[in-house]
Amino acid sequence: MTRWLEDQQRQEWYEYHGSTAIVHVWKEKGDRSFRRRWLYFDSVEEAMNYFNELGC
Repeated sequence: MTRWLEDQQRQEWYEYHGSTAIVHVWKEKGDRSFRRRWLYFDSVEEAMNYFNELGC
């Protein structure tokens, strides 16, 4: 699953594939490179709750 957030300064999204990790990817407007951060959780339920509470 993917959740998108976008404003005038940056594009970002979160990817969750049913494990204990969520990938947070973002790109500043005008920049060619993407940045990536991995968020790790103790359980699948904790990761799923975090992803669902993003409100995107």
